[in-house]
Amino acid sequence: MSELNAESVLASIVELRKSIAESNAELRASIAEQGKRMEQETAELRTSIAEQGKRIDVVCERLDEQGKRMDKVLDELRVNNHRVGELTNKVGRIVEKVVVPNIVDKFNEKGFM
Repeated sequence: MSELNAESVLASIVELRKSIAESNAELRASIAEQGKRMEQETAELRTSIAEQGKRIDVVCERLDEQGKRMDKVLDELRVNNHRVGELTNKVGRIVEKVVVPNIVDKFNEKGFM
């Protein structure tokens, strides 16, 4: 009877080892599959990030162009404001000579130009 027990124990050990080997193989296959999926997802993310980087570069270029246009418009406004100021001073001098003496100086003192 003890031989039967020893045989059944050996058989159980062999069966257990076989089961462990099968589980290890399944785990390795699963890990390899997950690794492939992770590599694929990582590649997709890198591609997406690169595309977004390109889009951001395009937006930055557009913003730079808009900034240059705004600077140009501001320069033109400054020139036009200066011209309007000169015109206003000329009209003020005419009014000063005809109607109110020293009006241009009074406006200039107040910061109008």
